[in-house]
Amino acid sequence: MMNKQQYVERKKYKKEQIYDAIAKRIREICDLTDSVTSAECLKNTLLRMGYEIICTNDISRYNDRYELIPKFDKTYQIKVPFVSREKENMLLARALCEIQTGIHNDMECKIIARRLLMPKQEFLDQIKKNEDVSGRVNLTNIARHFCVDESVVSSLGVDLNLLSIF
Repeated sequence: MMNKQQYVERKKYKKEQIYDAIAKRIREICDLTDSVTSAECLKNTLLRMGYEIICTNDISRYNDRYELIPKFDKTYQIKVPFVSREKENMLLARALCEIQTGIHNDMECKIIARRLLMPKQEFLDQIKKNEDVSGRVNLTNIARHFCVDESVVSSLGVDLNLLSIF
């Protein structure tokens, strides 16, 4: 018989597997074979798929949002604020997740986008490569490698139970 703690852990594990599978499927559909190590790579993929990307001042750069506007040809116009390459990369990945999955829950799109930008095995390799002898991990190097903010790296590390925030 399973206790409540085991049930919660098992449920979380299954959800993590689903997120990994969704990210992997999006990578296959969009022909993203390697890690999306630059904002230009993701932007070019979206443009190749027929999406229009507009950087605008209409959206506050402080609220961490993008805007999807459907077009007549079943593609989208993706409006993002003027932000750093790293933030833009995450916003575009979240937009791609929403478009490909139909998931409108912002939290779930963020989780999937992190996995899309940082494939699990490559992320694990980067953790090992950037860990010092005392067990501390250089998040800045990992963030630079994947072209994301350090907060995105730490969030995925916590999700995967690899990093602790304390």
